[in-house]
Amino acid sequence: MTAHPVFLGTPALEVLEDAGVGAVVSPPITHRDGALVGVVSAHHRQATAWTAAQHGTLQTPARAAGLL
Repeated sequence: MTAHPVFLGTPALEVLEDAGVGAVVSPPITHRDGALVGVVSAHHRQATAWTAAQHGTLQTPARAAGLL
């Protein structure tokens, strides 16, 4: 997370670190037409590489939310 360009040098990185977050994964929520609606985010206290299974677990509610 600390080296990812989305967070590097941003206030968000400081907020996450202050909260004890070591890793973040945020699959997108997209509407049926493909428009971005938002994201579902999960946080982990330890710096970790998210597995394909963990990504898949979070993509299920993200896809469902896009259908609303």
